[in-house]
Amino acid sequence: ISNPAPEFLLLGDSISTGAYFAHAPSSFLYARNIARRSKPGIAALGVSGDVIIGQQAKYNASPYKALASIKAIIIQVGTNDIGLGEETTVADYVTAYNTLTALLRSDFPTAKIIGVEIAPRKGSLTGPQYTMWQGVNASYTGGATPITNLDYVVSSHVAALNDGSDNLAAQYSADGYPGGLHPNEAGRQIIGLAIRTGLLADGLVT
Repeated sequence: ISNPAPEFLLLGDSISTGAYFAHAPSSFLYARNIARRSKPGIAALGVSGDVIIGQQAKYNASPYKALASIKAIIIQVGTNDIGLGEETTVADYVTAYNTLTALLRSDFPTAKIIGVEIAPRKGSLTGPQYTMWQGVNASYTGGATPITNLDYVVSSHVAALNDGSDNLAAQYSADGYPGGLHPNEAGRQIIGLAIRTGLLADGLVT
């Protein structure tokens, strides 16, 4: 294990890994004032292009499975499941996600499991995919097919990155056009600070 006692486990895709940029969203979880900084280690399993079942497989094969030092699991994977994954409906997505969270809850009965809603990306989706995105994000906090086993959901970044029409706002798009998929550095900071808010409330960072 490169980091023998990480306290955070991060599951994700290109949005969480910091692909194309120097800083992943997790870079912004810590206080900037070094004198106040609390910096527990992060074990990051995210891979660009990955989907929920892919991250579950990587977790099961990793040295971090059921590792006692883990205090929080941040799940920031799912955007590729809309259009690229095996799931074609919201119910399919929720089934895959709940299979993952049930496994994590069994392996980490006292750790915080944190779900991160999918950032706005209407401009990169077809009509049916956009409808699925809407339903998927609603499922994090309820809906007809709710996601379960989450201690809390990170969602404030969705509005902050939104251009008002569910597109990724141009000033936060790294893809060179409004409504892209990948947030730029400023967008990733918004996501990271949104995650940090919950960690602060739980006393997991300072």
